[in-house]
Amino acid sequence: MAYIPKSKEDFIRKMAAAGSLYASMNNLPLQAMLACACAESGFGTSKIYQMTGCPFNLQKPAEWSYPQCAIMKIDTVNKAGEKARPAPFCMANTLEEAGRLWCEWLLNWPNPSPRNTLLALRNDPKQFAANLFLVGFAEGKKANTEKFAKLIDECKLMEFDTKGVAADTWGL
Repeated sequence: MAYIPKSKEDFIRKMAAAGSLYASMNNLPLQAMLACACAESGFGTSKIYQMTGCPFNLQKPAEWSYPQCAIMKIDTVNKAGEKARPAPFCMANTLEEAGRLWCEWLLNWPNPSPRNTLLALRNDPKQFAANLFLVGFAEGKKANTEKFAKLIDECKLMEFDTKGVAADTWGL
């Protein structure tokens, strides 16, 4: 069952707390994970997110081992002008599980060249977010994932530390 947020800020805080462990364990930028989740799921309001519980809209081909997830077939249009067809979306029972799936997606992307290019940016959350197109996010279009980087500033996602806690939570 998808977590239904009360607001954009509520979704960000819940996703930050839920995704921080896997982002930290895998040395991946939590802020990029948050931006991706917000953009792909419409801050937890999209139909696909509400059906799958996974805010990243991960379509897993049958031949892939990772991410390890249950699949839900959902009719979707993958390319403009095409008819909707069933696509295999990863499901997540919790936002924590969704965070794990995001990490597995990135770390196991089948083409090592773009994956390694992206991973080389792991210390720059904005550049990392802007380049998530390299591993298939946002229709694989750089212009679309550049919007992820802008969300980091617009939503003040740099305030979240590796524990998924915003600095203002500590009264700073």
